[in-house]
Amino acid sequence: MSTAFEKAISGSPDVEIVHEPFTDCYYFGPQRRSKRYGDSVTVEKFDRYAAMELITNAANATPSKIFFKELAFQAFHYVDNDFMLRIANTFIIRHPARVISSLLRLKPDFTEEELGFHALNDLYDRVTSLTGKPPSVIEGEQFRANPQKTLKSFCSNHGIRYTNDMLNWGSGLLRPWLPHEVESQKKWHATLENSQTILPPTSIASSIELSQKQAKMYTRAREIYDKMLNLSTPQTAELSIGNILDRS
Repeated sequence: MSTAFEKAISGSPDVEIVHEPFTDCYYFGPQRRSKRYGDSVTVEKFDRYAAMELITNAANATPSKIFFKELAFQAFHYVDNDFMLRIANTFIIRHPARVISSLLRLKPDFTEEELGFHALNDLYDRVTSLTGKPPSVIEGEQFRANPQKTLKSFCSNHGIRYTNDMLNWGSGLLRPWLPHEVESQKKWHATLENSQTILPPTSIASSIELSQKQAKMYTRAREIYDKMLNLSTPQTAELSIGNILDRS
């Protein structure tokens, strides 16, 4: 869902997209926190500086804004305060039952760190402390229910031109995937890449079978979600942070 938000933003002529620059850092690089997807010679030296360089290099593009979407837990250990102060953050939240339902299909042995709510909460608090004001929060199903209103509001807040191309696309393909990204990226975006617009909201599964450990994770995640839901913009979008870097 958060990648659909990214795909929609890519429809603006004012924006250059950088997709999840810290994924390779988190799963493959010398500072990695997980060996879930094995090793890759291609990105074995990909560290926090390489990830931030991807974002900085995008500043050479023609559009005046850089938008990068990242999962909070992947970025949390690698972004410093100076970097956070250079960007405008929008926090995109989703009900933990939806997040867990997705993870159980593709990553059934997910860790609490990969569930992502603690990193989301801590990054939110860090941004609030650094800037002196709370960042924007968008709730996923509210975004899906009213994508045009949400996107228009986001664009207005960040000086981006809104176009109707943001609501429909010919192909959902984000970019060609490298061999090491088949597991860490490609399989996660099958729904998006087979769609041409924002899909409407769906009901939460009535029951999900969880282990005792996972049930405790859910309880802790729900507390964070409820806290951030109270901070979200009404009628506005997997746990991620959408970021805008103004080249000017």
